[in-house]
Amino acid sequence: MFLPESSLTLKSMQERVRRMKYDGDPDLLPPGSGEIRWLVKLFYYLSCQINIAFYDQIQDIYSRESGLPSLILHATLLPPCVVYQYRLHSWAFIPAPKVPIQLPARLSLRSFASWATILKLGFHTILLCAVFGCHYTLGIAMVLLLWFLTALLKYELKRVCSGLFGN
Repeated sequence: MFLPESSLTLKSMQERVRRMKYDGDPDLLPPGSGEIRWLVKLFYYLSCQINIAFYDQIQDIYSRESGLPSLILHATLLPPCVVYQYRLHSWAFIPAPKVPIQLPARLSLRSFASWATILKLGFHTILLCAVFGCHYTLGIAMVLLLWFLTALLKYELKRVCSGLFGN
């Protein structure tokens, strides 16, 4: 079979695949190899329910610039972003237009559905319970509290550094 020079070769197709970027909602990506499928679905459902139930409060507090609740939400929520959807037409051979959709600040629990997070949480819980001699439920609560304080500290350091260096 004859292929002209301008046709796609395997190397050019691989290069195009490497450069592809997903522009859609990050929560709607299929579970990756390091994630637990049923936990991804469960945490997506829980995130949606929380985001729907507390939408007004989340947006109101997130839009403030100061205060502890605003600082906590900025550290734990996904920031507002623009995602793109393709509007498909019923007729063929017409390119689908990309439609931008503004997503508000929202909670995403997907990071808790990965094997790495579960193993870290389990390891740190066992370690804390062994050191302090506490029950595992208290150990899990302590690990989650430490994780939350670490996330808060990272966010605050990033905010202070961007203010100092203008990044």
